[in-house]
Amino acid sequence: MKKIYSITALVFLSMSAFGQFGQISNGDFESWEDQTIYANPTDWQSSNTVEFYGVPAVSQSSDAQDGSYSVQLSSILMGPDTLSGYVFHGIVGQSGPDAGIPYTDNFEAVSFQYKSDLPAGDTMHLIMIRFNAGVMVEFLTVPAAYGTQNVWTPNLLYVGNTVQDSLFIGFSLGNPVNGISVTPGAWALVDNVELISGGVATTPLPNPSFESWTTETVEVASDWYSLNFFLASFGLENANKTTDANTGTYAVEMTTVLNDQDTMPSFLTMGPINLFSLTNPFENAPYNASPTNFSGAYKYAPVNGDQGIITMTFFQAGVPIGMHNEYFTAQGSYTTFNSALTITGIPDSINFLAYSGDNPGSVLKLDDLQFTGGNVGISENLMSDFEMYPNPATEMVTIALPDEGSFTLIVTSMDGKVIMNKSNITGNQLIKLDDFNKGIYIVDIANGQLHKTKKLVVR
Repeated sequence: MKKIYSITALVFLSMSAFGQFGQISNGDFESWEDQTIYANPTDWQSSNTVEFYGVPAVSQSSDAQDGSYSVQLSSILMGPDTLSGYVFHGIVGQSGPDAGIPYTDNFEAVSFQYKSDLPAGDTMHLIMIRFNAGVMVEFLTVPAAYGTQNVWTPNLLYVGNTVQDSLFIGFSLGNPVNGISVTPGAWALVDNVELISGGVATTPLPNPSFESWTTETVEVASDWYSLNFFLASFGLENANKTTDANTGTYAVEMTTVLNDQDTMPSFLTMGPINLFSLTNPFENAPYNASPTNFSGAYKYAPVNGDQGIITMTFFQAGVPIGMHNEYFTAQGSYTTFNSALTITGIPDSINFLAYSGDNPGSVLKLDDLQFTGGNVGISENLMSDFEMYPNPATEMVTIALPDEGSFTLIVTSMDGKVIMNKSNITGNQLIKLDDFNKGIYIVDIANGQLHKTKKLVVR
């Protein structure tokens, strides 16, 4: 259960659209929304709270042996790495478990119920550490579940009867001691955890049947991508709403932060961020206009001579046809800029990236970002929003497209794999989810100049 600090994740999902032809959607940062990043069992820590990388490896399940819910531990492929879910009571530091929760009852066994789909060689482990007077007196990792169990299966693990005054206890896919993960796509459900003494349950652990859950959310700027979705689990969101605005009510405040020894610049992009990418983690966004000017307003408080920047590249069929860098230096009050753009042709996409700087503590505020000139704003070819239901979905999902026009529908997984790509479609699209693994997918629809993106959760 080593805490991971490097950014190696897909992060932040939002809807993205150019509301008026060629203009920057929500360039004035007046629109913000709360997005759910994960649900976590109350009183338990988990891989969600310790090392969240954009997709929860611990989730709530309505398939329960006791009460209404159980906890599902999943193994997720994150680029070249595998994240295996775990839950625990206790405290984890940089080098591993540091302490337990207060617990003084004597017990010699741990009882629980489980279901599982664990390929040959994969195992769920019980992790248990007893502390007495602040000293670790016992450390156990015990195989707790393996194979495929389609019905709730009881298990009773004998763990001895060592005296403790605090207890670290939990379940992990794979072996947390040697760092061995399980096969991506493997899972296990756990419910009704009890500590047993002489065949009788002792004082219950907090939330032993995973009936209580807490939803974690993060506030994001509508129509933009940032690292907030990832950094929220560390309490370090660094692209935040501020009332210190040039015009209107809000602007965006981008801060370079320090997470232990890792520097986390603030990134703000028009396209998705895929930090598993072996080339450019900042993906392009569809864009078809040819603006001649880029304007906006900024304030910048750099640390140690730092420099902020907005860099943009316009592409046509994968070939750059226009580039521009807007550099930001120290400014104590809002300063406006209006820069000329040169684009040789009509682009089909744009790579737009704002960056707060290299040094922790540097703060860049942006407002009123706008493209003008050329053919920007000439057409108000607005595309109505599309609907997607049910969401979350289990067996099938309906994509309800706008009444007029034909569209391209693309569904991608969190690791960037294209699951579905349909062109020239109209009306409602019924998608069967038989070949979809549990997780989060990105659904894009486009009709030439405009596109919208939504998140689909498959359970």
